[in-house]
Amino acid sequence: MLKRPIKSADLMSQEVSAPTAGFCPSCGTKLQSGAMFCSNCGFNLRGVFQAVTPSVPSLPPSRSVVQVSKAVLAILLVTIAVLGVAATLEYGINLQQSASLQNQNRDLSANLVNDQSNINSLRNQISSLESQVSSLTAQMATLNAQSAHPTVTIWTVSSTISPGSWGAMTIPDTFDYHDTWTSSGTITVYYLSVNQFPQFYSCSSSPRIGCVTGTYYDWGPTTTGSDMFTLGEGCGGYITVYYNGGTTSVAIYPNVSVTYNPASTATGACV
Repeated sequence: MLKRPIKSADLMSQEVSAPTAGFCPSCGTKLQSGAMFCSNCGFNLRGVFQAVTPSVPSLPPSRSVVQVSKAVLAILLVTIAVLGVAATLEYGINLQQSASLQNQNRDLSANLVNDQSNINSLRNQISSLESQVSSLTAQMATLNAQSAHPTVTIWTVSSTISPGSWGAMTIPDTFDYHDTWTSSGTITVYYLSVNQFPQFYSCSSSPRIGCVTGTYYDWGPTTTGSDMFTLGEGCGGYITVYYNGGTTSVAIYPNVSVTYNPASTATGACV
C-alpha cells in the first residue's frame, strides 16, 4: 500500500487525484471517469493513480521589475511636478485676472459716479430750460395779448395849468384810457361827454363843473393820477379835463397811454 507523501514548502507536493479514465488494475474492468473504486471488484483506485503538483517557490522580484517601478515612480514625480507648475501658473494668471477685474471695477465705479453727476447736471439744465420755456411761454402770451390789444403812449409832455384854468385830452374810440400823471399841486380830473364839454367850456361861474348837466365822472383833487377810463371802448364821445381849482399855477407831468380794446356794443354816452 502506497503512503501519502508529506507536503513541504521546499519539496514538490504530491496529491492523489481520481482517475479520469482507464481500466481496473485488479479485474480489468473499464473504469468510469472520476471513479474512486472499481464498479466490478471494488478495488480502491485512489492509491493507484497519483498526480504530482509542483509547489512554485516564491522568487524575489527581478531587476527589470524594479527598474520599471523606478521609471513609473519617476514619471509620477515628473507628472506631479508639471501639474504643480501648471497649478502655480494658473494661480498666478487668476491673480492677474482678478487684479485686472478689480481695476476695471474701480474704473467702472468711477465712470458710474461721473455719469451720475453728468445726469444730475443735465437734469438741472433741463429744469432750467423748462423754467425758461415757461417764462418764454408767458412772455409769448403777453406779446400775443399785446399784439391783439396794443398799448400806445399819447401824452408825456409836461405843461402848466394856471389857477382856474384847465387842460383837455380827447379819449379815442375803441380804446381804454390809462390816466397816469403827477403834479406840483392839486388837480381835479373830469371825464365829460362831447355834449357836456361845451357846457363846461362856456361856463363863467366857479367852479365850471357847476354848469354841466347829466352824469359825468370825476376824481380828485390830488397830486397823483392813476386811473383807467373804459367807456371809450364803444364810444368816441368823451373828453378828459384836468382842472386847476386852486390859487397857484400847477405843473402836470403826464404819462397817459391807451390800449386797443374795442367793445362789441356801444358804451357810455353812445348808448
